[in-house]
Amino acid sequence: HAEAKSWFVRGAKQQPDQTDKWQGLIETAGFWGALKEAERARNAGDWASAAQHASKALAMRPHDVDALTEKASIHLGMKEYAEAERLFRLALSAPVAADNAEGNKGKPTLNQTALRGVLTVFLAQQRLAEANGLLENLRQQFTASRQDIDMIEADFLSQEAEKHLAQGETSPAIQLLEQAVKLNPQAAWT
Repeated sequence: HAEAKSWFVRGAKQQPDQTDKWQGLIETAGFWGALKEAERARNAGDWASAAQHASKALAMRPHDVDALTEKASIHLGMKEYAEAERLFRLALSAPVAADNAEGNKGKPTLNQTALRGVLTVFLAQQRLAEANGLLENLRQQFTASRQDIDMIEADFLSQEAEKHLAQGETSPAIQLLEQAVKLNPQAAWT
């Protein structure tokens, strides 16, 4: 992104009559560069740097779903659950438009990354009833994404079952795994 940004700066100097076009490209490269640096730092466990880069990206585009999700993921990694949930919910409430061959052009689709993030927060805090309520609401709101929601819920239930198994609670774990298989039969190994 830094290299692209430098090329755009050169282009702006060579075409001063098209400053707006070049400035937009420069800002876009800066945004995606900051977001990529945030992701790199998060993956390395450098939370302070990750938060700084994600904040820079959000300052450029305060409602960008990718920036919101990245910043939320950073807070999740730092176990700052309230802020992670707030940002994941913001990203979840701003669904992306689908452009595919199935006739969904322009129709909102579910932000699966944000949903997985909110569910991870709920799982960490043992807020299972809220997770179930959210999933049911989303199934009604995003009817075209029901299968995706089912698969995400199956993953969520499998994670919860693993927690029960780790505590020696086999009966609730089996019930959760049976529910997971019903939601996503193709992943019976969950």
